[in-house]
Amino acid sequence: MGITDKQLFLAFVPTAANLIDSCNNQDLANIAWSYAVADVDAAPLFNVHFINKCVEKEDGFEIEHYTKLHQWHLWEANEISPPGPGLPVDLQERCYNVFVSEEPRVQSSRVMWWRNYHTSVLIQKKRCSWTVVIA
Repeated sequence: MGITDKQLFLAFVPTAANLIDSCNNQDLANIAWSYAVADVDAAPLFNVHFINKCVEKEDGFEIEHYTKLHQWHLWEANEISPPGPGLPVDLQERCYNVFVSEEPRVQSSRVMWWRNYHTSVLIQKKRCSWTVVIA
C-alpha cells in the first residue's frame, strides 16, 4: 500500500462537497471509494446531500460504481464513529448484491483486499457478540 496524506484528503473536502451537484456516477463512486481506501473521515462531504445524489443517480451506476459504493458503505458503517447517514437500505442491498455477484469474476487486488476486510469485520463482530443482520 502507498502512503496516504490525510491532511491533503481533508483539504479537498470543501471543494469536493461544493462540486457534488456536478458529479457524474463515476465521480460519486470514486470519491467515496478513495476516502474509504485512504481511511479519511470526511463527514462534511458524505452527508445527506451526497447520499441523495447517489440515490438520484442510482439507475445510472455501472457494476464498478456499485462495488465501490459497497466498499465505502462497509468502511463507513464499521470504521467511522458515529457513522454518517449511510446509503438507504435498498441501495445498500443493490450494491451488496452486485459486489457479491461480481467478486468471483473480478481478480483485482482491490476486491481481494475488501473481501479480507469484510471477513475480518464479521469475525470481529462475532467475537464481540454483535449480531450481523443482512436484510
